[in-house]
Amino acid sequence: MMKKIIIVMTVVALIVGTGHHVRAETRLPLSLDELETVRNNCVGAQSILYRIHANDGVLRVNLKRRYDSIATKLMAPLNSRMTLNRLDATKLVATTADYERELDNFRQLYQSYEETISQAIFFHCKSQPADFYDIVTGARDKRMAVDRSVKQLNSIIRQYAGAVKELEDSLDKRLQERS
Repeated sequence: MMKKIIIVMTVVALIVGTGHHVRAETRLPLSLDELETVRNNCVGAQSILYRIHANDGVLRVNLKRRYDSIATKLMAPLNSRMTLNRLDATKLVATTADYERELDNFRQLYQSYEETISQAIFFHCKSQPADFYDIVTGARDKRMAVDRSVKQLNSIIRQYAGAVKELEDSLDKRLQERS
């Protein structure tokens, strides 16, 4: 995923040369040379964005399946089993709630990114190069937010695994005490 972020940032850098890398609301207007560079390179940039978008779609489907599977086939059943056996599942349930919130965040962030990159791909970049630049910059920012969300989900998964390990150790200790 980071490789693709680097590609998008490279595309943006190629489009604007030494342009200002800030949001549209606060950036200085692009110079005439920068606008011309964007205009001359935008169709090629759109082609690269299209390939990134296609690859991201596959990655998103695979990630979504993996993350949904973790929630429905691991976390929910284990939490239920713990509760049914009257074991303390507080940590697991709290971690699962964090995971579900972040998974919802991931879905929203990805949807926003997907809409923005699609807009960039089909934008009339030759006639409005400054707006195209702003859209690509926005897509890059949104893609980085998706990447942060993926990292957060992975961190929560590790946290859940740690809680499961603690539970396992606790149960092993109980069994040894009974022996």
